[in-house]
Amino acid sequence: MRKETDLINFFEEGTKILRYSNPSFNIFEMLGQSARELTHSAFIAGLLNPKGNHGMGTGFLDLFLKRFNVPDFEPASAEIIVEKDCGLEREEGGRHLGGRIDIFIQDKNENTIVIENKIYAADQDYQLERYWNSTNRKASVFYLTLDGRKPSRNSCGNIPDGFYNCISYSEIKDWLKDCINLKECGSDVSFAINHYMNTIDSLISDLELEKFITKSFKNLRLALAVANHADTIRENIRERFMNWFAEHLKETWRLSDIPAVFSEKKEKIFTVDYAGEKLDFCLDHNIYVRLYKDKDAEKCLSLDRYWHPYSANGSPYRAWKYLEIDGDTINFYDFNANAYLWLDKETMFKEKLNLELSQLLNEINI
Repeated sequence: MRKETDLINFFEEGTKILRYSNPSFNIFEMLGQSARELTHSAFIAGLLNPKGNHGMGTGFLDLFLKRFNVPDFEPASAEIIVEKDCGLEREEGGRHLGGRIDIFIQDKNENTIVIENKIYAADQDYQLERYWNSTNRKASVFYLTLDGRKPSRNSCGNIPDGFYNCISYSEIKDWLKDCINLKECGSDVSFAINHYMNTIDSLISDLELEKFITKSFKNLRLALAVANHADTIRENIRERFMNWFAEHLKETWRLSDIPAVFSEKKEKIFTVDYAGEKLDFCLDHNIYVRLYKDKDAEKCLSLDRYWHPYSANGSPYRAWKYLEIDGDTINFYDFNANAYLWLDKETMFKEKLNLELSQLLNEINI
């Protein structure tokens, strides 16, 4: 009983932490870029650039300078470089120099801003000192992390404490809110920034969950106990989803019976005979549908615009395609945003799935 209570409390606390994780649709997640530091650096630098195609001129940079208290900087003349090459890492006269600065900003008077962006990468030897020395010790140095932590002593080297600033992605998010609140900010730019803020929320939630799990041996033991059953839990969810999906199709397509779900190797499958067409709905990692194609040449040509050909071991010629919601697959192995949407918001998932099913029927001319 005590262990069950501990697990309930563990899951409740973890669920609170993950409340911002896995939004229903996110461009950065869909492209696999949500945790790539270079992508984050490029996006932030793109907004800071007065010559950027956001059309805001110095507006976003002005807000950054104000929020992070950077004095005497001339934004109209700012030049911004992502991955600024400062030469080979080296030591000259007791000073460490060189390396690549994530975001380098400099005005016409050589006032300089250096942003070292850390999401998951470890600190490098003398990293902040090298960047500071490589900018003639005049730069405002920002050490950007998910939680605003301090850099390692080894990264700082001989740079004095007062010559760098620790900032968090929560503070970057506050700056982004300032940006979209500018009345001149266009809807396309606001859309992209909102997706980026959702990405930040998800990354911060992941970090908070990691901290929660590792803060005590009890939490670690509970997490490991859950991890040991991960494959069984995943298989259970996959089976529950396919049974739900079969029932949903019976209701939506007015089938006479609920299609029976069966296993074939690692796949969960059910077959539907609908309007003279035989369709297999299959779940491997992602949900896909498989259609037994007839020999009508015109129909086959039409299907090939949307579907992939499939034949194996002398089986009838078939075509297949992934079912997608908001441009992404429904993945019940790694559990992408669409899988979480079914777990968290079934009604919304059902509405979006019905749109995809309607498109599917249009493609096969039913």
